[in-house]
Formats: sequence, structure tokens, C-alpha cells
Amino acid sequence: KEMEAIHKRMPVILHPNDEAIWLDPSITDAGILYDFMRPYPNDMLLLNEVSQEINSVKVDSARLMTRLRKD
Repeated sequence: KEMEAIHKRMPVILHPNDEAIWLDPSITDAGILYDFMRPYPNDMLLLNEVSQEINSVKVDSARLMTRLRKD
């Protein structure tokens, strides 16, 4: 629900325990991977507004992940 305000599509956000299965090239059953495509719990998301520069491939800096202040 929180992601809905940012983007209509929900990215797949994996729990650390699921990463190895998601990345396993030997898995050919898409149904196994489909189980990971579920909404991430809102109480586990931390949303921070960041600079619009994040959309530019010309800018590569850790400061892009700095939270913008809301005054």
C-alpha cells in the first residue's frame, strides 16, 4: 500500500532468506519464483524522499541516498 503512492508497479522485495532461491539458475519452475511476488509488509518498509538526481545515470554518488529534509 505504501509503495502504491510512489509507483503503480510493485517491485519484488526479497526477504534475505529467499535471495538464494530467487537467484538459483537451476530453478525452472516459475511457480516457485511466483510465490515470492507478494506485497512486502508495510510495517517493514522505510520510505525516504531522495533527490531527483537519482534518475540520472550521470550522477553516481552516495549522497543520492541521503534523505531530503521536509521543512
